[in-house]
Amino acid sequence: MAKGTVILKQENDISTDIIYPGRFMATVLPSETPQFAFADDKAFNKTLNDGLVPAGSFIVAGDNFGCGSSREQAASCIKGYEITVVARNFARIFLQNSINVGLQMIICPEIDAGEGDELEVRDNRVFNLTTGKSFPIEALPQARQGLRSRTLYQRLLMAVLFGFLLFGSAAAQESGSGFASISEKNPQNRHDQSVNSLQLKGVLTRVLSGIHVQEIPKK
Repeated sequence: MAKGTVILKQENDISTDIIYPGRFMATVLPSETPQFAFADDKAFNKTLNDGLVPAGSFIVAGDNFGCGSSREQAASCIKGYEITVVARNFARIFLQNSINVGLQMIICPEIDAGEGDELEVRDNRVFNLTTGKSFPIEALPQARQGLRSRTLYQRLLMAVLFGFLLFGSAAAQESGSGFASISEKNPQNRHDQSVNSLQLKGVLTRVLSGIHVQEIPKK
């Protein structure tokens, strides 16, 4: 269950450039990106940076929230304040980035709320305690649910396995043992091994990216 106040109401097609302006793209650490959240809305940005927005507050938006570029900072800058975003729907890449960084998102196609309204999330619905209305929550797309359903233990185990393969391969190259000694004699083997290492790195990154996912518990 989650309960809080709507601190920002947004319309349709809110782009990542509105959420996290491009001039701050050089800042990438999730611990630093929150200071630039909605930087062009100076009043709201100041409210955030002054610590006046309590964790658990809500941003309410229309369709296609997070459209535009794929910058992950747009998700991490909101996550830094532990704000939940309730939108009629989300842009696909922003949705994935939000899952990766653990940003709380709720797809609610019928949501109707304004700034200052009190919302409560429970029983697969969003309740507007100010107006007395409630709205059904739409489940995440099936492909996205898989990331959330894996337990932390499963993700860590997979990360260890892929890490062993990746760094074990690198160690073999340095020591001249195993496949590394074969690759020295055969350029094609060396090329294949480099490709495999890159693929393993990609898989390991995707596995680790789901570790910080958090969900609003259902009651």
